[in-house]
Amino acid sequence: MAGVSVEITPDLSGTQRIRDLSAEDLETLVFAIGELMVT
Repeated sequence: MAGVSVEITPDLSGTQRIRDLSAEDLETLVFAIGELMVT
């Protein structure tokens, strides 16, 4: 996940940023968020 910057951006830019991530990175991010919400 190194090199992925998180910024407050308009929805269009945010969507484009998500598309730039690989599917594996996105799965990892979703899993990490899920873990944080569970604990």
